[in-house]
Amino acid sequence: MPTAFAAKTKWDWIGVYHWFCVAALLTIELAANAVGEQNLPPLEPALRYWILFLFFQWAVVYFVWASRKDAGLLSRAQWVLWIAAAAALSWMRPVFSGDLYEYLIRGRILGLYGQSPYIALPRDFPNDLFRPFCVWRLNPDSYGPLSVYLQTLPAVLASKSLRGTIWAYKLMLLLFVAAANFAFVRITQLTPGPDAGRKRSLFVFAPLVVLSAFVDGHNDVIMMALSVISVCALLKKRFTLSFVLWTMSFLVKYMVVIQLPLMILYAVRHRLEEDRRFPWAWLFRQLALIAGISALLFWPIWGGAGTFLAILRAAPLCYSNTFPYAILQGLQVLGLNCPQSLLRYGLLAVYAVFYGVIMVRLWKSGCRSTPEFFKGLALAYGGFYLWMSTPFGFWYLLWALPWVILADWKRPVLVNVLYTMIGMLAFYKRIKYLFIL
Repeated sequence: MPTAFAAKTKWDWIGVYHWFCVAALLTIELAANAVGEQNLPPLEPALRYWILFLFFQWAVVYFVWASRKDAGLLSRAQWVLWIAAAAALSWMRPVFSGDLYEYLIRGRILGLYGQSPYIALPRDFPNDLFRPFCVWRLNPDSYGPLSVYLQTLPAVLASKSLRGTIWAYKLMLLLFVAAANFAFVRITQLTPGPDAGRKRSLFVFAPLVVLSAFVDGHNDVIMMALSVISVCALLKKRFTLSFVLWTMSFLVKYMVVIQLPLMILYAVRHRLEEDRRFPWAWLFRQLALIAGISALLFWPIWGGAGTFLAILRAAPLCYSNTFPYAILQGLQVLGLNCPQSLLRYGLLAVYAVFYGVIMVRLWKSGCRSTPEFFKGLALAYGGFYLWMSTPFGFWYLLWALPWVILADWKRPVLVNVLYTMIGMLAFYKRIKYLFIL
């Protein structure tokens, strides 16, 4: 086991209370049953106040823990507690979002009924075990083929038990989170600095990971884990492996495409310095590899136009929990009317310019500063969060979480804890204007 994973941090009240905060999440489902809460996310005021209380004390402990001078990872005994807590939380039904039910019924469509979830719809299976918990019954699967295959595994292995299927899927997420933890630790070893231990603690024990993986079971966890592992390979200059891993991440959830141009730029810059000429042939081979892997995984379940139907339906929407909607409201206050489509395309143009500036800065740095690379990744995702007009869930913040932690901000603990608290306070899926802050 790497030394970083067995740091001899004292077993003090902070560590003990942290595990108490994590274990206390188990009371949410008990409280929901007691008050008869059926909605995802919870609507009962008493339950929501209880959740806010749990989250507040958890955030405080997280901040105090990461602020210590000896911040680092925990002992082996506490790692055992981490795994035990994750496994226990995995038994819970989703609390804040029903996305896990949507994954699993579509996994059952493929694994039990032998049909592509890009074509067959949940409404076609009225007697399925997960049908009563499915909301988007007229939507085909909206995620990549690797996500489809992965969600099929627990759906088949525990096909007779709703709770068992949920647990199996979350235990699979536990494996991905563990792999991401090892890769993140390796990244901090490849890019050593005075705050390396603190960065590890901020990531490994991040509340957003716990909530997204072991409470609600979002596939964003898999996407994020594979993206971290791919960047670890990138920093080790194993570029082909890096792009293969990135492709696996993309074939879980497409939004990781945001970081591909920066990864390509990083690799090309280093190849350019080694070869003394632009690596056109090498770049073509990498892109062909990405396309080939994608085609191979899509082929068995390809659903034609239906493959991306759910995404196309959501694209023109402008939800009230987004920054573009805030702009629309501001224009209306000024007596100005702006078509939503014009606003979306205008913000997309602004984002393209913003992203171009990030790439230029990274290129000029010679890609020698890994904090600059991480900051570029964090800002690329952050800019997209602001531009995005479709529904925004707190688990989306996972996309940028590793890079927000690894970037060298002036007040790193404060930045990361505020970033985490934005997600925690938005557990009811309506971030509204919190992210503007």
